[in-house]
Amino acid sequence: MLSRVGLFNTRSGLIIAFITICLPFCTWMLKGFFDTVPRELDQAAMIDGCSRLGAFRRVLLPVAKPGMVATIIFAFLLAWCDVLWALCLTSTHSMSTVTLGIMRCVGEHQVFWPMLMAGSIIASMPAIILYLLLQKFLVAGLTAGAVKG
Repeated sequence: MLSRVGLFNTRSGLIIAFITICLPFCTWMLKGFFDTVPRELDQAAMIDGCSRLGAFRRVLLPVAKPGMVATIIFAFLLAWCDVLWALCLTSTHSMSTVTLGIMRCVGEHQVFWPMLMAGSIIASMPAIILYLLLQKFLVAGLTAGAVKG
């Protein structure tokens, strides 16, 4: 399908594939979080004169920030660690992702352990830095959407 529309072996094709993987997960995770936000907050903002969009932007989005940050982190990790789609949708080394490059350190009869370990550490750095920067939101976002009622 992607080859027919000219997206095979392109960054745009990979981005579209990763979005199709991450979007259902993010929607499901955010729905669970938004279900815990009290409906009274939205109604009180509209009584105070906010439009529906204004209430969403000024009241609901700040309340939902921990859940959104947790969803962003998980979506990033899901796309960052995905090897299968990158393997199927790219054919040249110049278009391969970091995880696909690390996978290529494993040969048919030999494993290049120093390159494999160095690549793994370098590839995990963006995820570690993102987690350290957004850690307080992640913990709040994971616990807030977990309880029903």
